[in-house]
Amino acid sequence: MCGSVVHRSLLFLSWCLLTSSLVGTVYGQQPPTLRQTDSWAKFSPGTRKRVRIVVQKLDGKGYIESTATKETQSFLEKVTDQGYSLRIETTSDVAGKRITTDPQIVRRGYLGEINDETSKVRTTGETNVVINGLSIACQVRQITIQGTSSARISTIHYSPTRFPHILHRVMKSPAGTATPTMIQADAIALDMPLHLLGLDKTGSHILTTRRSPLATTSTLEIHCGDVPGSLVSLTSTTRNKSGKVTERSQLDLISYRVVIGEGRQPTSRPRLRLFQRASPR
Repeated sequence: MCGSVVHRSLLFLSWCLLTSSLVGTVYGQQPPTLRQTDSWAKFSPGTRKRVRIVVQKLDGKGYIESTATKETQSFLEKVTDQGYSLRIETTSDVAGKRITTDPQIVRRGYLGEINDETSKVRTTGETNVVINGLSIACQVRQITIQGTSSARISTIHYSPTRFPHILHRVMKSPAGTATPTMIQADAIALDMPLHLLGLDKTGSHILTTRRSPLATTSTLEIHCGDVPGSLVSLTSTTRNKSGKVTERSQLDLISYRVVIGEGRQPTSRPRLRLFQRASPR
């Protein structure tokens, strides 16, 4: 499937960002509510985001064997105290053919649960994470997400005050197996200048390594707290057991719209903000 590696990476990234809204009193103050800190749920229904993913498959000699392009639009449909729902629409260009899939509804909880998954979290200690000479106090937490047939367990270093909040993460999936897939994500730069769709913003850079028995994928991500879901750019390279590059992927943000306020109520006047790439002249 087009962009399968990127799709899995985005799944874990979205979970990572969701857990940034973990409950806990910080420095004697009540933390923001889950809806206020979640990268999707802090906005209102009607918020949307569109990204483009390009995936190149390479042959044994390193030449491009095939290129596939996929555009994905995510629409925020519903937000509750328990989580939110996204409607996801995907259009793919494969071998000169344009394929549109049926929209999917995905339900997400604020601890990273997807659809009917369950979760539990516990705090195991405190630590400091140093990024470019800046020492950031973090809570060490372990999160278990239980699916229908398997579980994934993560240890995170969580800062309630510094975006992207989860500054270090190690995850095993599925947990309890002899050869699980291991994912490690580290924030490597904070408050970096970011020119996004004609506006000047700041972003955080995250380096993620995904190791499975068959391959290793390295991913460099850029996140911006003003964008729904926060992910605005992604590049990745997959190597097989011999170290040869077999796949390269890139994700770019095309457009997004944020709705602030009760946008779906007919008597309300929500604030709408639309950002998109300029059309080529």
